[in-house]
Amino acid sequence: MAAEKAYSDLYYTNDTYATVGGISLSEINKLEHEFFRMVDFDTYISDTDYAAYHDKMASFATAGVHHVLLKEETKQGPSPMKDDTTSAKSPQSLGK
Repeated sequence: MAAEKAYSDLYYTNDTYATVGGISLSEINKLEHEFFRMVDFDTYISDTDYAAYHDKMASFATAGVHHVLLKEETKQGPSPMKDDTTSAKSPQSLGK
């Protein structure tokens, strides 16, 4: 939420975030204010820091996907990779 406000000209209001998050508007306002106080109202992130966090998040995402695939494979057995292009349906046939 804070990053969107800092780096975008168009962003959702706190009321929208509160509604989606299931908390009151006053609570989200307090949380936002506390966050900005904790970062001393400084939203600048260096290219180096951004790259480091980006890479870390990407590795978490990759690990999470890998973990989910392994869990599914364990439950169902290995799923063979195959080319399904021969059995692909046209968009017109999907509506029938």
